[in-house]
Amino acid sequence: MSDTPSSALQIKPLLYQSHQTPFTEWVTLLTLCLAPLIAHIVAGVPRTSPLCSHRPKWHQYLCHFNPTSILWRYAAITDRRIRANTWDRADLAAANTLFWTAQGWDGSEAMVSESLTFCSHLPEHGRVSLASREMVKTVIVTLQGVQASILLTGVLTNVYGADFPVWLGVDAIFFPLAFIGLLRLTCGFWLTDDYAYSAPRIQDYQDPLRRGLAEAALSLDSLHEAPSTPRARGDEPRSDPYRKPSFWLARAFRAVYLLPIIGVWIITILYLRQALQLTTTAFLTLLFHFVLLGATAVICAFYFARDRTTSTVIPCISARWYQAYSALLGVFMLALFVVACVETRRTACGKYTSGPPYTGEINACRVGGMDLVVLGEEGRILAENPDIPLDAVGFGITTSAGGAVTPPGSFLVYNFTGTCLGSVLLSSGRRISPPPGRQQQ
Repeated sequence: MSDTPSSALQIKPLLYQSHQTPFTEWVTLLTLCLAPLIAHIVAGVPRTSPLCSHRPKWHQYLCHFNPTSILWRYAAITDRRIRANTWDRADLAAANTLFWTAQGWDGSEAMVSESLTFCSHLPEHGRVSLASREMVKTVIVTLQGVQASILLTGVLTNVYGADFPVWLGVDAIFFPLAFIGLLRLTCGFWLTDDYAYSAPRIQDYQDPLRRGLAEAALSLDSLHEAPSTPRARGDEPRSDPYRKPSFWLARAFRAVYLLPIIGVWIITILYLRQALQLTTTAFLTLLFHFVLLGATAVICAFYFARDRTTSTVIPCISARWYQAYSALLGVFMLALFVVACVETRRTACGKYTSGPPYTGEINACRVGGMDLVVLGEEGRILAENPDIPLDAVGFGITTSAGGAVTPPGSFLVYNFTGTCLGSVLLSSGRRISPPPGRQQQ
């Protein structure tokens, strides 16, 4: 970025522009805004399987909704599958479960065999079925990830308009999170929710009579249903089910896995460097993804380099600093959402923008050769702005309001206030003067 004042990044003050947005449009806006968040955050967090009497507190469970934890989980499942000497239904179920034990969260490889005592249902196969609900989720979020990647790279190459991130509205503040869908594809064949673990509940009964009834019910239930776990069938524990985390193929995968995370992080830096001015919404959006992706890349790279991928739960899940980071990330997202709701308004071409009147519309609607031309007094004022390349101050026609045709080579110019959306051929412009003795109206 140049040291000259003209090229310094400017953050526009917060503008209250959403007061004219009707309720029906707010429903559409909130749907577009929260869809990537729900699709990739909620779908990326598996079910919890408590194996002890007490349950995790809200701040302990909150960390799993952190995108960093979700990206770690996808990498750890794929890494475990690569290192597996044998892979069966028990491996698939344990890799997808969040085990809560007396010592905290546990997603280690040892839980594959230790958790079988508490397993009441296993998947049908060692991989997910193509017709399963999880595979449908994977397809949907992958398509969204492809869309986000095309848009991100298209903006940098000026295919979709370089000003897109400068004037974006609330409907697009979380769309970069859709790239998580591409990383989910790495473990798409080993993501399932077709499992069930339950801790013994008999010890929870303090009354001896109720405890005896529970034991009797448990004994009767076992007569009606065949054992479903390998341990109950008498299978012997496997020896060395997984290779070491230092296995070269696993290390190669982890290195490749980091590339898109670092790549999108670099894209946010390029946006900040090439943009001369940003709205408050756009600046907070870029700053949020800069912090999130930067922290994710650093944390994952640190544990990847130390071969700490034996657990599907990120190793720092119980650390106070990681819990604080997850909470601050949630507060940041809420603040970004509120600011974007305040600044977002609908443009003349139907898009939403956080930019100021006219200037935001011209930049938001300039896509694929289409320009928004402002007519009237506002057009004359905007013509003095170096960011606006078009100088349109009126609306010229060859027929007057009464139907009379103007002489050849002349036309009437009216001070029409509004906007025209279309393609302007600048080379066709020509200067026309009214005939002598005839004034322009």
